Amino acid sequence: MHRLYNSGFEIEPRIVLISAFYPLPVFTEDLFVIIDFMAIYGHEFVRSMDNLHGDSGFKFSEVCARKQAVREAISKLVRQGFLEVVLADGFEYSVTDLGRKYAGSFESSYASLYRKNLSQIYDNYSQYTEEQLSRIIREKAVYDGKGDE
Repeated sequence: MHRLYNSGFEIEPRIVLISAFYPLPVFTEDLFVIIDFMAIYGHEFVRSMDNLHGDSGFKFSEVCARKQAVREAISKLVRQGFLEVVLADGFEYSVTDLGRKYAGSFESSYASLYRKNLSQIYDNYSQYTEEQLSRIIREKAVYDGKGDE
């Protein structure tokens, strides 16, 4: 049985949406993971936002689990011509014109909410580095875990 939840298949459209609508020129694999997680569980980071996948007690464990799926999704999106590799400080990725067109074709209510969450995450966290964002997620995971005690 194939797993769809947090699979490359599920994450690919979100990676394209991030690369097309989040106002940065390039993304690392880890930055895709961070931004995707923050957009899905937006309420954890901006109280006025919704969690697009509900409120799971295990949401923070998804960050590590998502890394392999994001790696696979990026590889496929590069092969399909939606992303291109930028060699700078390691591998970084940017959206292609084809990727922008593909991202613009997503018209579902989920895609609209996801884009809205991306915008709010950017508005509230654009001044943070990738390392700082990762630290914020780790700290929230520790705090969230202590709430069960």
